Amino acid sequence: MHYRRRMPAVWGRMPTVGPIDTVLDMADLRQTSADDVVGLVCRAAQRNIDTEQIHKALQLRGRIRHRRLLAELLGAVSEGIESPLEYRYHRIERSHGLPRSSLQVREVLDGLWLRADCRYRRYRLRVELDGQLAHPFGRTDADVWRDNAVGILASELTLRYRWRHVAITPCRVARQVALALRSRGWTGTPRPCSPDCPLADLASDAGH
Repeated sequence: MHYRRRMPAVWGRMPTVGPIDTVLDMADLRQTSADDVVGLVCRAAQRNIDTEQIHKALQLRGRIRHRRLLAELLGAVSEGIESPLEYRYHRIERSHGLPRSSLQVREVLDGLWLRADCRYRRYRLRVELDGQLAHPFGRTDADVWRDNAVGILASELTLRYRWRHVAITPCRVARQVALALRSRGWTGTPRPCSPDCPLADLASDAGH
């Protein structure tokens, strides 16, 4: 239960706080983590709550926890981010100088509607992100069929990562994605995020 000191303008016989203020109120709670904030904003967007209106309401607020994250998220969600896991992968791309992937790409292959979480169309590479709740035992039968169709009909490589990969070993994920991109023609230079980042060897190779 969350008690507000001040109520926004409300209508109806039972005063209630609207969804936009509710998102910001929940994000401001002390126990709300960064991943919780990502989930809140993603769920709001999935329920067709206008993220631009949330951004405007954020600008009118005084002090609020996770302000910088909220502002960044509202832009990312408008580009197609749908979950905390996808947002973490989005940050891996940015912090390591990888190309930006297209998000939530839908297409028909072998008579089936398929959707790719992240797609590097130019390099015929896809990244699928398997959340533990959605795929508790790894790839489903549908995932296997989709990966096969993508490989046969689209000649595209599919890399698949789970929460542990993205959250605990993000630099190793970045290195593997960079290697896959290079094998398919990418000539860019990845950017190590620290002196110990395993991408350092790829970055030095690009300099020679």
